[in-house]
Amino acid sequence: MAKKLFLVRHTQAVENTGRQTDVHRALTARGFSDASRIGGKFIEKHQKPDIIISSHAERARRTAELMAEQMKFDHESIIYDEDLYEASARTLLNLINALSDSWSRVILIGHNPSFSYFAEFITKQNIGSIQPGGIVEIDFQVGAWREISEANAQLKSYDVPLKEQE
Repeated sequence: MAKKLFLVRHTQAVENTGRQTDVHRALTARGFSDASRIGGKFIEKHQKPDIIISSHAERARRTAELMAEQMKFDHESIIYDEDLYEASARTLLNLINALSDSWSRVILIGHNPSFSYFAEFITKQNIGSIQPGGIVEIDFQVGAWREISEANAQLKSYDVPLKEQE
């Protein structure tokens, strides 16, 4: 069975003022509403994911929770992974290669520039900087996540569902 990966950049977060650590930056009011909106749009366009894996950073956690709520995905099933925060392309590939083969549709929620670099590396496509709330959909015609590489990735779509509101 083919594998499908969705890279989701967290929605809009407050600026880093230096009063808190970057990992604790919260979503803005717009970030909250956008996360719910993209969760609703995601479930309209795609099937429910098998798993959601999110960075442990506050802004990514809240994006994951709000999206999951709209998708009727159990919050308790979200996996929070510290390795998604400031991950390299190699770290992301290692994480993906280690995914359970029982999952066919996986959402990773994380950060730039890591996600943009990885999306371009794995698909060999020019995507640019993934915008807050942007979703990169990548298809792999493989049976196991450990087989994933830049040789078998196909960029299916890059959706910026909030672009019209900016």
